[in-house]
Amino acid sequence: MGWLYLAVVIVLSTALWPLSRWALSGDGHPRVMGFWLCLTAGAASLAALLARGAPILVPSLWIVAILFSVAYAVGFIILIMRCLQIGPAGPTATINNSAMIFGVLYGVLWLDPHVPSVWILAGVAGVLAALVMVGLGRDSGAAQARPSGRGWLPMVLAGGAFSGVSFMAQTYVGLRHPGLDSCLLYAGVGFSLSAVILFLSVARTPMILIQSKRERVGGIALGLLNTVSTPLTILAFKLLGSEI
Repeated sequence: MGWLYLAVVIVLSTALWPLSRWALSGDGHPRVMGFWLCLTAGAASLAALLARGAPILVPSLWIVAILFSVAYAVGFIILIMRCLQIGPAGPTATINNSAMIFGVLYGVLWLDPHVPSVWILAGVAGVLAALVMVGLGRDSGAAQARPSGRGWLPMVLAGGAFSGVSFMAQTYVGLRHPGLDSCLLYAGVGFSLSAVILFLSVARTPMILIQSKRERVGGIALGLLNTVSTPLTILAFKLLGSEI
């Protein structure tokens, strides 16, 4: 079952990047798209949690969900999505996804200490090498014609660091709080608080949340993808190990 979860997550995670690129094409607003993404994922996750009659007050999950909410809203939506607009998509995705090594090390060295097998080490190295190769590949002609903005490098590095926190949070929930109810609580609280952060970031011009149709449609679609992929990712950690 863990491999089935992983296969679905891979498909959904692959769809995330072109969909985000479309939603932010031209002068798209990352914070608007992110708000609708987080609002959709948070509301759907909490609705599923309440429908299951699961407990909501789990302090340890709330703490890690708060950390995730800040890392996701600031790191992924505000910084990485902006980098996707002003810089090359390949290196942006590579730096963001390479932060998974933080989650792997957190699980292997702290949450579930063990010596990884040579196959696990080879697999991690292979994935990192593949990400580098993707980053070195050329983007489409339109992306090549647009030079990276001056602030792209510091923004993408900061966003990658925040993504590392997100990966660590997911690993913690997967190894210490396995189960669908814990996944839904983590996702529901985390995405909902991210939506609050993003709303506050555009509070001076709140009508932009309604007027920006492409970002709203893209954000809702991405939110539905995350509603499915986030719990499945966390469930796969327990079944297959943090290295996965």
